[in-house]
Amino acid sequence: MLTASTSRAPLLRPLLGLVLCAAALAPAQAKLEVTAQQSELVLLLLDQKKAEMTYIKDLGINAKEFWITAQQDMGASLFKYLDPETDEALKTFLGSADLASVRWIVAASNKGGGEGKERNDYVTLNNSGDLATQQKNFKAMSEMMSPSLAGKEDINRYLTNVAAATAQTILITNIRTEENGSALASNAAGNKGTYAGTLTNFFARGSTLAPGDCVVTATLCMGNPLGISSWFYKLTPALDEDGNVESDLPLVYDEFDNLSGDGYWGLIKDPNSSKYVLSYTLAGSNPRSLVSTDFGRSRLSFTDYSAQSGFARQILALAGDDVANAPDAAALFLNGNLAAQQQAVTAVPEPQSWGLMVLGLLGLAAHARRRSSNSNGLSNRSSSSGASQA
Repeated sequence: MLTASTSRAPLLRPLLGLVLCAAALAPAQAKLEVTAQQSELVLLLLDQKKAEMTYIKDLGINAKEFWITAQQDMGASLFKYLDPETDEALKTFLGSADLASVRWIVAASNKGGGEGKERNDYVTLNNSGDLATQQKNFKAMSEMMSPSLAGKEDINRYLTNVAAATAQTILITNIRTEENGSALASNAAGNKGTYAGTLTNFFARGSTLAPGDCVVTATLCMGNPLGISSWFYKLTPALDEDGNVESDLPLVYDEFDNLSGDGYWGLIKDPNSSKYVLSYTLAGSNPRSLVSTDFGRSRLSFTDYSAQSGFARQILALAGDDVANAPDAAALFLNGNLAAQQQAVTAVPEPQSWGLMVLGLLGLAAHARRRSSNSNGLSNRSSSSGASQA
């Protein structure tokens, strides 16, 4: 072990103390992650009609981990509040935008470690509250060819530009210095690589002038108006046995769901404040996974157990769980092909599912009731405890 000489030690110790104090007091550096292992979900708000601005919010949610935790048979929910009073980028956007034409998107993109490997995009899908529109966009997504998601396609390139944004490339940003930060890009300010417009391939299908949200050869349309909810998909290129992209096969898509429910995002204005509420909701499955089948066992292990134990333990969990053909099932699941092989998500969602936002609002109400109930319960228990002690 290296040690300082006796004559230098009195000088080095205070200096070392100052360095350690400075390190402890320095603000933690944070940034939007867009890598194979750490890609985070992002919320985008687009106004291409009036303000020509894009609001970007790092949700701080690892997309690969969310793939597990958001699909439990027991159900899942997540609520995030967006407050313009504490978010300069959001306040500027809302003050300039035409809210009637704003589109919102939740997305993430993994770079991959080689051609096609670990290439996953996570996207909402445009439906605009109209079944015909949703079916049209679902069909276009399902027919996209695998090479569309290979290499540095539009979603990944855009989010990479945002993650590396500087004062010269974006109007307002703390996305590299503040945990779960936000940013604002402006076409008028010349933010060409971070404003979601025609130069970054965000535009309506068939028109470069209309407000839109379509990317990847103008085929994948991801945005919806405020107050309209959206299903959520994981997209992966079809790969051959060597891990190379199959150029003549469509991509593999999988909807976030469980055995009897679909997961969806929604963005609404809080009627009681200036805040907005971003929510993810998946109703619980009834019945839960059947462990009498290979598919049921693999769901129970991969999804439910992993969600409870953490994504890092996912592979370790396989050895001790009752999963038939575990190695084969693991390979299929991690390649994003398990659901496709089981044909579990190929159907277009049914029309009656358009009550999603109502469910989301009910979820908010239930969440508030639970918090109120818990508070009352704690208060009652405290009172009982005080009475018994008396």
